[in-house]
Amino acid sequence: MNAVKDLSIDKSKWTLVKFGDVAYEPKESVKDPKAERIEHVVGLEHIEPENIHLTRSDSLEQSTTFTKKFSVGDVLFGRRRAYLKKAAQASFAGICSGDITVIRANENLLPELLPFVVQNEKFFDYAVKHSAGGLSPRVKFKDLANYEFLLPPKDQQTKLSELLWGVDAVVEKEKALLSRASDFRLVESEALLMGEKRVLGFGKSEMTQKVKMGHVPKSWGVYKLKELLSGKMLGGNYGRCQESCRFFNSL
Repeated sequence: MNAVKDLSIDKSKWTLVKFGDVAYEPKESVKDPKAERIEHVVGLEHIEPENIHLTRSDSLEQSTTFTKKFSVGDVLFGRRRAYLKKAAQASFAGICSGDITVIRANENLLPELLPFVVQNEKFFDYAVKHSAGGLSPRVKFKDLANYEFLLPPKDQQTKLSELLWGVDAVVEKEKALLSRASDFRLVESEALLMGEKRVLGFGKSEMTQKVKMGHVPKSWGVYKLKELLSGKMLGGNYGRCQESCRFFNSL
């Protein structure tokens, strides 16, 4: 934490530039996607808010009217409702919705750094401020082109992009770990109630018995609700059961 807090970057050689000086909108189109063997079709719904990775798309098996072409390394920016913060770098080529602006770096900006220039609060705030329209405000690239920011020299761009992608890799690994932990919890929850065994941890497991409601651990007692409420099956736990029943009835 202290290492991050104490991190300082020398910006003395950075220059103030306009976004249009380092990036442009290619405006390429595809007339016949099948003839050009297009495999990926991207709509706004495929871009996740605040995620620089484009991981989802449709195929041409679904009908589409999209003709706007994008290439590997381009950033797809959701120009409709920019407050949703949708901007991702493509790792594959394809066609996309007209509500997506395709942005490509020119020779003054490393393509690896482009997604970090776009995917930040100041850029989105600028895009929202310059959007026009009622229920579905949109922003044009000619307006985004006037966005100003500090750009490091090319050699520093390389080091900065390596640093940012390194941080991103750590974040993605943490997200994957959390996702796997969540999946594991879900699987074990299902195994506990409906599966063939219950995992207790450290390699131990408990076999289950099948009852009307499904599978439950063999060590569990199975009673009718009226038996529990009568207190006959519970002994000293009668009062505790009553408290539990009142709790669940209050939900």
